[in-house]
Amino acid sequence: MNLFALIPLAAFLINGFTFTYIYAQRKRSPVNMAFFLLSGAIGCWLVLDIALYMPVPESWIIPLLKAKSVFWLSAGFLFLNFTVVFIRRRRSALYFGTALLSGIFIITTLGSALLIQGYRQYGWGVTEEPGPLFKPAIIIVFFPALLYAVAITIKEYRAGGDRVYKNQLLLLMSGACISVMTGFTTDYLLPHLMGMDTMRLSGASSVPLSFFTYIAVLKYRFLSPGVEDLAPVVFDFFNEGSVVIDPSGKVLNLNRGALKIFKLETEPAGLSIRELIPGYPSTPPPTGEELRMDAAGGGRKLSLRHYPLPGVITGGRTIIIVRDITRHRMMEDARLKGELLLLDVFSSIQDGLVVMDNDYRIIRANPTVERWGADHMP
Repeated sequence: MNLFALIPLAAFLINGFTFTYIYAQRKRSPVNMAFFLLSGAIGCWLVLDIALYMPVPESWIIPLLKAKSVFWLSAGFLFLNFTVVFIRRRRSALYFGTALLSGIFIITTLGSALLIQGYRQYGWGVTEEPGPLFKPAIIIVFFPALLYAVAITIKEYRAGGDRVYKNQLLLLMSGACISVMTGFTTDYLLPHLMGMDTMRLSGASSVPLSFFTYIAVLKYRFLSPGVEDLAPVVFDFFNEGSVVIDPSGKVLNLNRGALKIFKLETEPAGLSIRELIPGYPSTPPPTGEELRMDAAGGGRKLSLRHYPLPGVITGGRTIIIVRDITRHRMMEDARLKGELLLLDVFSSIQDGLVVMDNDYRIIRANPTVERWGADHMP
């Protein structure tokens, strides 16, 4: 047995432990599914790394190297996808471009020798003999996706938000940066730019990302069920809509009632409360106090009540209870118009008219009666 195989094996066990721990949380949200895809790709990458460190038939080596390239070519995009889903950012042209290029290079490496044209045997294991498109694949696909993911994470961190969320971002960013720099140094900088035949550790370099993710799960309930997940479950039993927002005003979740009120099919990513409700005040009203506003597009009236959630884990989030009061408002307007019409008719009659209660007390008189007995009217 090649003792160097213990390095990717240890990395596989650490990544597998983090995957299993998060899977055991039984939270099947989009961000968790994105993490499972990323972690699964890294796990397959490490399994193939282990196989290449073992004594295998020579006819297996090129297929194993090409199979491994499928996962490292897709890992950059999968990490970008995980980051975009986690910070609820709208998918940009760069996101779709990275996905397209990853697919093109994966098809190329499987169907030709343009990325991997052979292999080299070293004392520590086997590595690929790079083809003419090997370096462009790393430069165009892998590292740009990772760097873009780190860049938007830094931007999100600087944009503010609650302390728990920012600590989650900081841990994610730290793990990603350490993993990227380790993999870049051992698999690209030293062997391809400096000509040093060092051991390739790009697969094993995922350990810092996995470790920091695990710390975020333990300390800050990263990828665990949070208030934005529990709120829709609770409030789906009611007709009112519930909207969960963070301190910066970003919409974290809408229950089915809110989706119906705002006429949405699914939860839009990266939506702020001011986009959802134009004119939403920068300073919300006191807890439980009703705020009436127009819905987007006009024509409908909404009633909003704010309930800040206490505690560190909630991270300063707020639940807004939303009711569509358009019909109620229309009825109020109709009643008011009816009262005004009755008052106009009552005042225009030239004969004297009075309205009395059951105790014969005068509660209303028209102007004619007021002119007749101005000195005796209450």
